[in-house]
Amino acid sequence: MSKRDDFITFVREFKAASPTISTEQYRGLLRQANNKYELSDNEASEILKDLGLNIGGANNYFEVLGFSMEGLQSLNEDDIVDRVEEAYNVRYTASLNAGARPRLDGRTEEQWRDLLIQARDTLEDSQKREAYVANLQRELDNLFVEDGPLIFKFPNGDEAFNIPQLAKLMLKNSKDATDALYRGYLEQSLGRVGEMHFADAARVIVSEFPERRELGLKAIVSILQRKMEFQEGQVARTPAQLANSIDLNWEEAKSLLFKGFIALWLEYNQQSQLANIARNITTLYGDEQDIGVEKLVQSLNPRIGHPKLHVSHESINFGNVDTETQKKIQLEIKNIGRGFLYGNLQLTNDVPGIQLATTTIRGDTLVIVKLDASLLASKKMYKTELVVNTNTGDPTTPSSQYVIKAELESTINTNVGGLSGDITIPIACYVDYPILKSIRRVAVSGASVAAITIAVCLIILLLGDAGGLATHLTDTNFVTFDADWTEWSDKWLWMDWTIYKFGPQGASYRFVIALAALVVGIFGYWFFFLKKRGQL
Repeated sequence: MSKRDDFITFVREFKAASPTISTEQYRGLLRQANNKYELSDNEASEILKDLGLNIGGANNYFEVLGFSMEGLQSLNEDDIVDRVEEAYNVRYTASLNAGARPRLDGRTEEQWRDLLIQARDTLEDSQKREAYVANLQRELDNLFVEDGPLIFKFPNGDEAFNIPQLAKLMLKNSKDATDALYRGYLEQSLGRVGEMHFADAARVIVSEFPERRELGLKAIVSILQRKMEFQEGQVARTPAQLANSIDLNWEEAKSLLFKGFIALWLEYNQQSQLANIARNITTLYGDEQDIGVEKLVQSLNPRIGHPKLHVSHESINFGNVDTETQKKIQLEIKNIGRGFLYGNLQLTNDVPGIQLATTTIRGDTLVIVKLDASLLASKKMYKTELVVNTNTGDPTTPSSQYVIKAELESTINTNVGGLSGDITIPIACYVDYPILKSIRRVAVSGASVAAITIAVCLIILLLGDAGGLATHLTDTNFVTFDADWTEWSDKWLWMDWTIYKFGPQGASYRFVIALAALVVGIFGYWFFFLKKRGQL
């Protein structure tokens, strides 16, 4: 049997006698693991945790109600309250039914019920729960032996005897720590004391960030501390906490993700599957980094919630338009939930005169829907639908008229993708012939033709003797040009200028008939012209 197995057997026997131990007892177990069983602090701590040994004088409220800290915190607030209340009711009722029976942990049932109330009140209140988790984590961080082997000594004399102490001293002596990391001294020191996990992390960090030494130092300290700290003060120790911290530090998290920092941190915090997801995201979404961050958050905590879609129009109706019309309608797309909204737009059927200025959604987006009726035939109704396809897991809409579909987003592995929320917005217009422009064309052309025709009619109908006019013109020898200018002008002036009179009887009647025929002809011409163009 290996020494590790011997230590596990020893702890099980110890737990059978006392399932809850003090901090000093915990340190004593670690010391025995170092000296007698040749195990590192981290190896011993993992064994104690796996065997379910309750550590510390204070009670762990998560364990009192039967939860793991990471498991409960991965839920949203409503689910946390429901789960805590359910667990409390089951245990409280069981305690009441137990009567005065002694408990194995040495408490009375009344003491146990008081503890249950304290645990419920603390875990159901988000602020109390966060403060409690912070204190609990600080207590666990301090449960390391202080008299273990020397891990690393800095040039100024500072010495680190355990991993948390090493992390703090590296921040204090950042320049010397960076030099030790990139020259391989830190890796050697960690390997010498049996901290192979951290030694391997130091080696990988140097190869991953050869030119980014500041980032490399931040990475090794974060791995040693088993937590990720953001500039705004948020601290993440679990995937769910990391998801919440990313929401509050979006740009910083984006930089850390696509530089490979987050994947490395997850890998060395026993989250290999999530680390692979982070690596795939950096490969596939280098040009769409906001989408990549949103997908990582959903993978870290599937219960964190999705973006919520809000659009400014229930439907788009251009109304009755003529073939000369051009219109634009602005459609506002907003995210009223958490995270980053993304997706695409498409028309269900192609209408040549209806176009989208953009077909992608990236955050809050202004979409311009264009109508060019000159590309459409008149006397016809046109309909299509605009499909808004986004990553809203449970889309909300401003109207029940929307058609909503839902698709499950595919698990991120080698192909990170998938949209889950569809909203369909109907688009319609009726194209009529351009009646006003046609009337203007008829009026202008009709007036021009009418002026010419009326002039001719007046000359023909109102001259007393059209033949006399021809005779007068002929007698001037105008055609042969034999007469001189004086003869011609005298005879021309002799002409009877009856053009100013209404002429012989019946002339007005004939004029009205001619004018009516003219109007009928003009409108008949434009009728067949418009019909030929498809506007009637």
